[in-house]
Amino acid sequence: MRYYQLFENKDYALAKRLFMSLSDKAQQYIKSWEIMNWDEGNLSVAYEKNDPVAQEINQKFEAVREDMRKRYGDTITLYRGIDETDRPVRSGRLLFSWTSSEQIARLFAGNEGNPAKNKINPITDEEIAAALARYEQTGFVSFRGMKYKINKRSPQYYDIYDRHNQYVTDGDNLEREFRRKQDYYDEVIAKRNKVPGRVVKKEIPIDDVVWVLMGGNANEYIVKGHPE
Repeated sequence: MRYYQLFENKDYALAKRLFMSLSDKAQQYIKSWEIMNWDEGNLSVAYEKNDPVAQEINQKFEAVREDMRKRYGDTITLYRGIDETDRPVRSGRLLFSWTSSEQIARLFAGNEGNPAKNKINPITDEEIAAALARYEQTGFVSFRGMKYKINKRSPQYYDIYDRHNQYVTDGDNLEREFRRKQDYYDEVIAKRNKVPGRVVKKEIPIDDVVWVLMGGNANEYIVKGHPE
């Protein structure tokens, strides 16, 4: 492991430790960012309104920012993958995902750089059928980076966990969930086959870092006010 990677891991480790001190609502807003609704989800709306949840997160995360300043200085080098086929940035949007990994940024940029390295495999009907069968047999299945476990008290529901076994949310229709993910993958693949993306490298002020995540080993930094 490179010395710089130790810094990246420490950023996440500090944020993870701090996470447990947040209110239930603040925790849920951050969890939901990892899997859905980046643009208009609860966390984005909270920061655009500067509501009490945003103020809570901002105040508590200052301890992590202070530690980052000691190690990086006033800025941190981050990357953002821009998919040119995506819809324009919504007016008023405040929060954006950046990463300390240029390779991850290339993935989000689509076929920018080396398409072979950025290939995303589509979700097939057979893959979905196999996952549903496994869930029916065992009450548990891993599927494209997320884990689904039957809720024993209410078997009609399942609980969703991320790669790090952190609880995200629940659901009641697993096939529908997989089909939606299948449609999303198909859309992303179709876009990436049409227009190459690009990677932006930028020195981001530590003051603008909102939170640090590691979902999918993405080294993700939620950043305020930097669409690119």
